[in-house]
Amino acid sequence: MRIFKCRNPHSDIFFSKVPDLSCQMTANGYVLRCLFARLILGTFFWLLKIVSKGQIRATNEFADLSPLAELVIIGFLVPLFEVAIFQFAVIELILKLNSQRKFIPIGASAILFSLGHFQSPLHLVSSLASGILYAKCYVDLRSDFNHRFPAIPVFVIHCSYNFIAFGINRFF
Repeated sequence: MRIFKCRNPHSDIFFSKVPDLSCQMTANGYVLRCLFARLILGTFFWLLKIVSKGQIRATNEFADLSPLAELVIIGFLVPLFEVAIFQFAVIELILKLNSQRKFIPIGASAILFSLGHFQSPLHLVSSLASGILYAKCYVDLRSDFNHRFPAIPVFVIHCSYNFIAFGINRFF
């Protein structure tokens, strides 16, 4: 199991004899932290949608399907396609072009992800924030944790969020 340690050179100025254990994290812990951050983002934008009193509407292209078919498409197939295109393909292509800076593949992936979700201005901002989170998780797992297949945890995070959002939208 690989452990990620803080790279902050100033972390031990005041507590040089006390190790900074709060910065050590496994890849699984990092994935759980990304999932939690995604749920917080989703809750924040869901509350903004409520405050706007329904003036911001997102379309559902799959509303005519059965609930099971809709769940399979929204909860599994769409995240699979989006992670393959917006995280894996975009980030790997940019990194192959020798980009040493993390913000370039993260930014490009997030912008393309948000443009693929354009339904309303709030949804665009929400999906940009989500795209940044997914791309950052992908890049960090790839570089800091040397994860062989960083698309898999990102896919699991994306599926988890879509399943939860599907349940909330369907039943509430």
